[in-house]
Amino acid sequence: MAYARAKKHYRAVKKQIEMSPKKGIFIPKKKKSLVIGISIAVVLVVFIKGVLCGYILGRND
Repeated sequence: MAYARAKKHYRAVKKQIEMSPKKGIFIPKKKKSLVIGISIAVVLVVFIKGVLCGYILGRND
């Protein structure tokens, strides 16, 4: 058989798809508090930066 096709391993791909979460990003329980803390810190820094920039830019008018 000169025209035989190479076998493809669909099972490995199917396993990887089934192991991945269906919606969103999976965060382990151990790291959930760390991710929440970092996200709160980022939001606070951006908020404070916005308030300070607004104050500085609004002061000149």
